[in-house]
Amino acid sequence: MSRSMTVAVPSPRRILVSLLLVIGAAVLVIAGIRIGDALLGPSPIMSIASGGGLQQVRIVGGTTYLGIVLSDEGGALRLSRPAVVREEVAPAASGAASESRIVVQSLATDPFGIAADIIIPLDQVALVGEVAPTSSLAAAYGQAMGTIPAPTSDPSP
Repeated sequence: MSRSMTVAVPSPRRILVSLLLVIGAAVLVIAGIRIGDALLGPSPIMSIASGGGLQQVRIVGGTTYLGIVLSDEGGALRLSRPAVVREEVAPAASGAASESRIVVQSLATDPFGIAADIIIPLDQVALVGEVAPTSSLAAAYGQAMGTIPAPTSDPSP
């Protein structure tokens, strides 16, 4: 009694086609996941703003705004509690070089008087960045918005 068994081995062509089908299916699944994540996931701006902290938004003309980014839908960026950042040149004392300083002014105050959020077209946005909570810019924003008291000058003799 002979115990033998015959097994059919697929041709190399069939093995290659099966392997290519498996690789193709894997590539399609990975591409589908990436496309779905890009369509359904947060935009790069909203992934920065997801922490809820203070953001700096610079527009193409060079103006810089501070505030909380709420959304970037409909081709526009919505900024809550907005303030504008501007550079101011302080008058120089006699013989001294003039100094420039950064001034943060709430857009809810005069002369602006904006009572709500502002909308910035996305095609005008040049930069969006998270402001470090311990930075002097964050402190100036807090003072401009009234959440941090302004420093008092020390009348030293």
